[in-house]
Amino acid sequence: MKRAYPVLVGLCLILLFSCAKRAFPPGGPEDKIPPKVTKLSPASGSVKVPLDSSIAIEFSERMSKRSVETGVVISPSVRWRKRYWERTVYVMVPEDGLQPNTTYLVSVWGKAKDAHGVKMGSTFVGGFATGDSLDAGVISGKIVWRKLTVEAAVVELYDIADVVKSLEAAEPVHVAFSGHGGLYEIPFVNTRSKYRIVAFTDINLNYSYDKSEKIGCYPDTLSFETVSRLDSIDISLCAEGLGGTVEGRIDSSYDFVAIAGEDSTRSYIGFPGRDGSFEIECVKPGHYVGRIFVDRNNNRRFDAADSVVFVFHDSLDVCACMKTRIEWEPE
Repeated sequence: MKRAYPVLVGLCLILLFSCAKRAFPPGGPEDKIPPKVTKLSPASGSVKVPLDSSIAIEFSERMSKRSVETGVVISPSVRWRKRYWERTVYVMVPEDGLQPNTTYLVSVWGKAKDAHGVKMGSTFVGGFATGDSLDAGVISGKIVWRKLTVEAAVVELYDIADVVKSLEAAEPVHVAFSGHGGLYEIPFVNTRSKYRIVAFTDINLNYSYDKSEKIGCYPDTLSFETVSRLDSIDISLCAEGLGGTVEGRIDSSYDFVAIAGEDSTRSYIGFPGRDGSFEIECVKPGHYVGRIFVDRNNNRRFDAADSVVFVFHDSLDVCACMKTRIEWEPE
């Protein structure tokens, strides 16, 4: 027995160290798996939801509460009596109940992260209805800033009737977020209405545009007419407020077209494609004069070396979120 004891101790030490080499560092393996929404209550796609229902979002793991609470939007907007957590479930209790015959959209942005700081990455969108049926329209597209895609931008859909009165005072029908590649999708849209759509970078997370943020809009009114999907509704963000779009067509043998403010303090340049068509986005609202140039020194901007081919005699009135079209008709 005396000889066996040291042998047993030695075997135990060998097993101990061999196990220690295979063990993970203190705290367990690094968490790299993105969290996700595993359940929405009321269930996405459900109808005839009781007006006294609460809304609950269940995640696959414990979350950073703040990142979720600032990244969940219910639209149309709801006033809350209370909001609280039950482990991995975020519960929201309406103050005055849900509205009858209404389709609600539940959006969770991709920046929501788990307790270890791993982001969801993908946005979540679900919806339910308190009426007998869900609205069936879908709007999708991409958010872009100077040709770079923008993630986590707030995308707001407005009924055209409300925007005509005042965009600032209007309440969005639905709110969503852009995800990977700047892509967004808004499902459960009423196909009988017409819409305008706006997107902005919500830096301070108040779901309201502030002057320090970039903002853009789709220049056309959206109408479903005979279809249920509107795809490629891409939005370019502008640096200083909502801009307008100037489009047109010139002879394709010319290099570029420029518009300049009547006071010459603002100018924008468009580069025609092979068919001569061009589009200038993010034009600050105001009055402009259009000119066509030949880029003689090939530097893709207008300077003293270039020559003016044609001046549009009529002033261009550019309005926010609208398209202005000009055509070249040489004399």
